[in-house]
Amino acid sequence: MHRRTRQQSPADPFANNRKPEDYLKVSGDGIGRKTSHDWLFRNKTKSIQGACALLSEEFHGEVPQTMEELLRLPGVARKTANVVLGVAYGKAEGIVVDTHVTRLSRRLGLTKLKDPQD
Repeated sequence: MHRRTRQQSPADPFANNRKPEDYLKVSGDGIGRKTSHDWLFRNKTKSIQGACALLSEEFHGEVPQTMEELLRLPGVARKTANVVLGVAYGKAEGIVVDTHVTRLSRRLGLTKLKDPQD
């Protein structure tokens, strides 16, 4: 197991920020360094602040309840949207799997399809 996988995230980086507007007031470094150990923290920060801006401006601070709306948020793809829909709203619009499931399913001969949407 890679040492980054074993490494724990910082203690509750969200404790002082409860609303999307709160994250827009924090510096990029303030969010990024608390949410990530890797060098991609700037991209994660950009996504978090972009999503919070959209949540504030277009969704009145509420997390959207549809796949279409969730996919508009920066940094949110189908996997994350399905987790949010399932956990927060009890909606099952898809099956949440890691990208490796598709790759391994083909390798094991369980499917010949390359796109999970097929």
